[in-house]
Amino acid sequence: MNLAPEEAVQRYPELAAAYAAAAAIDKRAESSGLTAEQREVVARRILQKIAARIAGGEIPTGRIQETVQAEKAEVPGRTQDRDAER
Repeated sequence: MNLAPEEAVQRYPELAAAYAAAAAIDKRAESSGLTAEQREVVARRILQKIAARIAGGEIPTGRIQETVQAEKAEVPGRTQDRDAER
């Protein structure tokens, strides 16, 4: 079932934190200088992780910074040297 975030939160308020975390991660990835393709990879991985946690009975609440840092390290085309320049 694919619902728009607003509709999903309206039906399942307990997912609000998960949607907020996903949105914050997306904004953080955008501001960190990732390309659109790299942001798509990050978003897809984050959503997969959130979905897996929910399927396992856990409602994700955050740890946004840790998740973004881990995902940035795994994005194809992104090197550690690029991060060191910042």
